[in-house]
Amino acid sequence: MAWIQGRLDRLRQIVAELVRRNVTPDSNNFADWVQTLVASFGLSTNVAKDYIETLVRAWRYLKWKPFIKYNDYLSDEEKKGWFEKYGVKD
Repeated sequence: MAWIQGRLDRLRQIVAELVRRNVTPDSNNFADWVQTLVASFGLSTNVAKDYIETLVRAWRYLKWKPFIKYNDYLSDEEKKGWFEKYGVKD
């Protein structure tokens, strides 16, 4: 099950970078950013497609709330700003 933890950690790192760059699935360059970040982990384009799908679904469901709320790669100020910007209740 260590691969699950690794995947979640990578997704949290990707979401943190996307938050800092103010990129969401509604942005034109969303998929490009995710592919670039996944490639930096040395993973394949098939994995990048899976991560893109996961992040799009998570965005539609709760605007990434779980990925942001429990993300050690983001400061409290970054989290609060994101929740305020997208109207997500903490």
